[in-house]
Amino acid sequence: VHIDVVSDVICPWCWLGKRKLEKALEQLERCDGVGSVVRWHPWLLAPRLSKAGIPKLEMYRRRFRGDEVMLNEMMQTLQAQGEPEGITFAFKDAVVGPSMDAHRLLWSVRSDPPLQSKLAEELFKAYHARGENIAEPGVLLRCAGAAGFGQSELQSAGQLLESSTGEKDVLAEIAKSHGRWDMLTGVPHFFVSVEAPPDVAAQAQPVAFAVPGAQDVETFLRVLRRALTAAGFKAEQLVQKTTATKQVQNTEANSLRYGESSKL
Repeated sequence: VHIDVVSDVICPWCWLGKRKLEKALEQLERCDGVGSVVRWHPWLLAPRLSKAGIPKLEMYRRRFRGDEVMLNEMMQTLQAQGEPEGITFAFKDAVVGPSMDAHRLLWSVRSDPPLQSKLAEELFKAYHARGENIAEPGVLLRCAGAAGFGQSELQSAGQLLESSTGEKDVLAEIAKSHGRWDMLTGVPHFFVSVEAPPDVAAQAQPVAFAVPGAQDVETFLRVLRRALTAAGFKAEQLVQKTTATKQVQNTEANSLRYGESSKL
């Protein structure tokens, strides 16, 4: 299973979606012959922020045009969604800056998907749980170290952050995502493709599904199982060790509720 995730570090729904996807993959990978590769692709929700950053609450007040009721409802919803995933979101005293440098760092390890996913997790933690400004090089390098960068990799990361290396590539990848996935209007967005098992690979047709928004674990499992079945995996292979799934309607309304669909 190959999963391409379009995401922005400053999007809380992207972290929630990551955790829920990982739970689904953990269950699915207990089945024989099923593995996964997750790759992260950039999106910029607030490209015009200064690197010094602004208070996170100020950013959301701007978005909600000063509506404190909507702001409080959003914070309560996020905390409620985060609790079962072990996530507590920081809002008070938290700072938000542009995420370009974080995406450049993720871009720099694109050839190592497991390391890239670990880095994405550390970046999400730094911004959403600790309220740190992920535009600061020191914060980014601490995240890289926590993700498992070696000494030479940290040195290269520091040099990258002192330059503009990768910026054009990140912007080009965002433009490519617009062209590649015409339904992409916000983040997170998960694009699932499956390699057929060896015994049916010669006759198999390409299989791909899109999952918009931070859907629940059951929805991710349902889509993944459907994709695997369409690729030629036997149904009994995919049921024996996974939990039962409930039918959850995957609609565009859900993607708007469980994602960020406009620039901040």
